[in-house]
Amino acid sequence: MKFKVNADCRMCGGNVHHEVELDGDALSWFREQLEVAGVAPISVDHGDHVMVVYLDKRGCARSSYTYPVVKEAIAGEKWIQIQGAAVPSDADVLFANWREKKYCTPRWSTDTPPEFVLSYAETARVASLEGREFWVLASGDNRMVVAKAVGWQRNLFQMMQEMLSQATLAEPNILASPAAQAVLASAASNPFMYNLNSASIFVDLRRRVRASRALKLLNGRIEADLYALLESLERYDTLGECLLSATPKQIALLARNYRSLRNTGVISVV
Repeated sequence: MKFKVNADCRMCGGNVHHEVELDGDALSWFREQLEVAGVAPISVDHGDHVMVVYLDKRGCARSSYTYPVVKEAIAGEKWIQIQGAAVPSDADVLFANWREKKYCTPRWSTDTPPEFVLSYAETARVASLEGREFWVLASGDNRMVVAKAVGWQRNLFQMMQEMLSQATLAEPNILASPAAQAVLASAASNPFMYNLNSASIFVDLRRRVRASRALKLLNGRIEADLYALLESLERYDTLGECLLSATPKQIALLARNYRSLRNTGVISVV
C-alpha cells in the first residue's frame, strides 16, 4: 500500500513530498497504530538523515522528526562495561548512561564493539557501521542501542525512541532498572507487537501487581503465554521482578495489553 507524505523537513529546510510503500508486517503495524492512537509514524530516507512523519487517518502529516545518519568513524571515548542483571532479549541491544560513560549488554552478538557504537550516542541517530545499521536512542542520560534486524523499517525507530523516553520518566537511570531494560529489550525483540500505548507499563514496574478473579474468564481467550505470565504475578513482590523471569514475547504481550488489562480490572496495583 502506498502513502503520500507531504511534510516539512527541518534538516532539508522546506516542504518535501514522498510516496512511501508499506506491506506485510510493516503495514499491519502502521494500521494498528492508527487504530490505537489516531496517528502512526512513517519514515523517509533523506540520505544523511531520516525524517519520521506522523500521519493521521486521513493521511495528513501531524508532526515530524529528523535524525541524522552517520557513516564515518569518529574518535571514541572510554566507556566502562558493568555487569547487569540477566535481562531476556532476542535482539542485539545495549543500555548506557551517557554522563557516567557506563553500559551493559543484555545481548550483543555483532562483531562491532559496543564502545565503537557508543561513540555516536551523544544524540539519537542512525549509525551505519561496518555494513550493519544501529539505532541509537537517547533520552536524558539514558541511551539504548539496537542492531537493526532484517525486515525492519525506520518508522519502528520512532516507536522505540518513544518507549525509551517514557521509560526515562519512570527510571532516570536505566542502568539501575533491569525491569525497564527488560521491557525495552522486548520492544527490540518483538517490535511489531508494540503499540503507542505499551509504555503505560513503566509506571508500575516497582509496584505490586496482582491478577483478579476476572483472569479465569480469559482462560482460552487470550494467548497462553500471556495467561501464564498473569497467573505468575502473585509469586513476585513487584511487577518488575516478574518480568525478569518472563520471555521477551511474554513481556511484549503484557505491554501491548497492559492498559486494557488495568482498565478492565483484570490486573491492579495492590
